[in-house]
Amino acid sequence: MHDYDPMLYDIMRETANRLAGEFIYLSRQAQNPIEKQAFLEANYGVMQETNTVDISSKEAVEAKTREFAQRLKHIENVQNKVEA
Repeated sequence: MHDYDPMLYDIMRETANRLAGEFIYLSRQAQNPIEKQAFLEANYGVMQETNTVDISSKEAVEAKTREFAQRLKHIENVQNKVEA
């Protein structure tokens, strides 16, 4: 199936789960229904993106992992600024 360590795919999925979890958390903190819906749609989008990655491509898996990690870091940085 893969010509690379399958843990790389697991890492991508876990990073996606963390990002999706942040969107669920944010949806629960939303100030209005429109904001809540936007976060829920973002969560769904992450899951869709995960399912479209070519799992036979190490490069595609690594690229998507980096993208998810960057998005997660951005959300965490914004949350830290808001809390400060």
